[in-house]
Amino acid sequence: MRELLQNALDAAVDAGKATAVVHFAVRSVRTADIPGCAEYRTAFRSAVASQTRRSVNRTLTDNAQQVVDTIEAALDGDTCTVLTVLDNGIGLDATTMDALLSDGTSAKQDAATGSYGNGHVAVIPASDLRYVLYGGVRQDGTRIGAGHAILASHTRTGAGRHSDADGYLVHDFRGRATGHLYDYAIGTSVPPLIDRELDAIERRWGHGTAIVVPAFNRFREERDTLGDLVSQAAACSFFAAIHHGRLRIEVEEEEADFIQVLRAENIADVLQRHKERRRRRSRSALSGERAFGAWETLKKGNRHVLATSHGEVTIHLRHPVPNGIVRVDLCRNGMWIVDRNDIPGFYGKFADRQPFEAVVLVNAETGGEAHRLIRKAEGPLHHNLSTKLLSKREGIALRGVLGEIRERIQELVPEVGADTYSPDDVMTLETGGADGPGAKSGRMSFWGMPVEVGRRALTPVLQPESGGGDRPHSQPPETGGTGRRPPSGGAGSRQSSRTPQRFSSVAVPTGPGSCAVQLRCAHDSEGLELSLRIDENNDVTCDHLWADERVRIRSAQHAGRPIARKDLVLVDGEPVAVRLGALAGGRDYRLDVKYDVPDGASLAGIHQPVLRVELLRRPPAPAGSPD
Repeated sequence: MRELLQNALDAAVDAGKATAVVHFAVRSVRTADIPGCAEYRTAFRSAVASQTRRSVNRTLTDNAQQVVDTIEAALDGDTCTVLTVLDNGIGLDATTMDALLSDGTSAKQDAATGSYGNGHVAVIPASDLRYVLYGGVRQDGTRIGAGHAILASHTRTGAGRHSDADGYLVHDFRGRATGHLYDYAIGTSVPPLIDRELDAIERRWGHGTAIVVPAFNRFREERDTLGDLVSQAAACSFFAAIHHGRLRIEVEEEEADFIQVLRAENIADVLQRHKERRRRRSRSALSGERAFGAWETLKKGNRHVLATSHGEVTIHLRHPVPNGIVRVDLCRNGMWIVDRNDIPGFYGKFADRQPFEAVVLVNAETGGEAHRLIRKAEGPLHHNLSTKLLSKREGIALRGVLGEIRERIQELVPEVGADTYSPDDVMTLETGGADGPGAKSGRMSFWGMPVEVGRRALTPVLQPESGGGDRPHSQPPETGGTGRRPPSGGAGSRQSSRTPQRFSSVAVPTGPGSCAVQLRCAHDSEGLELSLRIDENNDVTCDHLWADERVRIRSAQHAGRPIARKDLVLVDGEPVAVRLGALAGGRDYRLDVKYDVPDGASLAGIHQPVLRVELLRRPPAPAGSPD
């Protein structure tokens, strides 16, 4: 999805369109109407027979047989599901089709979002036939059609045999000396299935590209509708382009009487819906939670324009932020590329700054050489920045640009105080458990970051000001006329805790889906909530803490007595934490917990996950306020 949308954005730029429109639709067609289907079926049967003869004991491996069964099921049906993706871009011609069907080397210019033209490779697995069709209509009305299959299903004219490792829906091959690789279907010879989509493009936009995916398998995502798949991929990777009106997505489900639209006016609702999907589907996209946060920074943060030595960039900045985590996201031409961990020279450079979130935008129109360098350093999947892909001179120039961006952010974000930061809602834990080596050595650490639990807002901790009245602890510090920060203890400052809350805890497995939690408090504590997370070995320096999923608590007992349902914290109806209330210091506590692993958690076959104990102290709400 990401590659398809990226290519559509580039095609719209080439066509001079201010907004790229991409229309996804799913429908059923007769299998016999798929162009080249008869030749494909013949080639497939020959391939199966050949591979069976060459295999041990003349039997295909389980993996090979599974592929055969999938293709046979698609070929044997009277109808098959087809995905069509139409855009309002400049369309395809013989030159761009050559680039599409050959090695993926892009024919794009430096202003393009993509750099390697891998969209055709990325979409092929979405077809159970591993077969994708392409068509284009240009501004002058010329049409072209072709296809690519990962099966040698084309027979050269007069040769009587398959002459290439892959199959191409073309009339014939040409030599490179002729200027084009293939003899394409042009004009009236374009197959009807492709031609119908080009008719729809010409009626609506006049020109554009059609991608047709026969035997569409919905990317093997069983629980999601096409609208969910498209909207999540688009919103989580292209929130900047959609927010600025550069991209509009339309989804037409099979047998539905309406079209879903994703645009600037409703991206907030879409991001909110996908916010609960905290785990990434791939490294090439943000999680729903992170994408929502980045979009909020883009919308609500202060905008700063920076003229670097190699081009202009825009920085949207929010600080302080309630979650206490430093986040920086880089977008190019409206597409998210990398976060702080993958930006050279950024990791660990903001430890002396107050927590903040920043979105850095680089666009072809104003970014100049900076845009070109970033685009070239991304790699084929556009989710990394590596100076190894650049020449030595270019690498130095890119580091210089990124250094200027980093220094500008450091100038904009205040430094933290010299004292230790001890948030009121995060506990200091002894590493190693109550009787473990960490406790004996006296080593202490912060466990967790100050993040909100679920969607319930934390009650601000109020502290008196010298001038009378109270203000929330989350407000930014005021400097007054002296330009100095308020003394330690003022709102928003990082301060040493007068009564640090020290805890030791460990979760010991007692069986499938159950564990015993041992807990000891150094001091009397009130308002405690305990939850369990799948420990994926992330530490507090990692941006991706949201990947550690909280488990669902089915039941819990303390000292053999069941904990009442009212003492479980519910989020969207699911119990995810236990209200412990007041605990006495110096005492040992044990909770026996039965839990369920959340849907979609990736445990790589592990039946007994390692669990991390997470504690949160929720300050009492003011009298009369809602819970």
